[in-house]
Amino acid sequence: VTASDEAEAGAGTQSDKRQKTSDITEVNDENETTKKKKSKKSNVSYWENNEQPLATLNSVLDCSNKTPIAENCKPIWTAFLKEERSAVSRNNDGATTTKAKFGTPIIVVPAAATSVISLYNVKDYLEKGNYVPSSEARAKSPALVSEVIIERKHPSGGLMKYKVVNSVRGFTGKHWERVVAVFVIGPAYQFKGWKWKEPAEIFNNCQGIHVYFDDVKLNLNVRSWNVEVFELRKQTRNKDKIQAHRIWESIDKFMYDKKPYLLPQ
Repeated sequence: VTASDEAEAGAGTQSDKRQKTSDITEVNDENETTKKKKSKKSNVSYWENNEQPLATLNSVLDCSNKTPIAENCKPIWTAFLKEERSAVSRNNDGATTTKAKFGTPIIVVPAAATSVISLYNVKDYLEKGNYVPSSEARAKSPALVSEVIIERKHPSGGLMKYKVVNSVRGFTGKHWERVVAVFVIGPAYQFKGWKWKEPAEIFNNCQGIHVYFDDVKLNLNVRSWNVEVFELRKQTRNKDKIQAHRIWESIDKFMYDKKPYLLPQ
């Protein structure tokens, strides 16, 4: 064995040692990374399991209770509405214009007097939660009406009025800006003469609502449309007020999201 052979053997041994040390370091690093990941997952699970909700959507929007969240939410929302109104009422030159988008929100119901919701029974139902079939309501008040006014206390405060109509004939741009909801029955001919032609466009500009009885199959169009569905019991009236409340929640949410300029100040 020559001196050069011994040198090569020694170099090989040192190289092997360095490689083993590197492998051990990599394994340790991997173990440390795995521990950190497990620790993070454990921490996330801990906080998720111990999370305590401070408020619900309805309690925050209500603002009637005296919790810190409600007390802080109401002035912020009021300031936001003022800014929205101010922005809408000015044109690009900064000059004040007529408040074209302000006025009474409009709800459209089917023209058919046999509909679950019509001009004959919508006022009692949405104001008081008392459902009376359209045929019975019409028999009590057979006079033809073109619109009714509904009043309710809005969750954010103040009394709000809503105009309910069963026809959009003669609607101008200002009218369409105030449409916040439509009660749908299913057939597409209900939207003949509407500004918006496609269901997707219609229900992007107003909240679609479908009310039906539990003994009737859900309409196929309604299934495919972006509308809120509310079931009433045909033989009993114990769910009527609950569903009326849910309908208002649906309309309120749409107005907060899409047409806040129509909300009370």
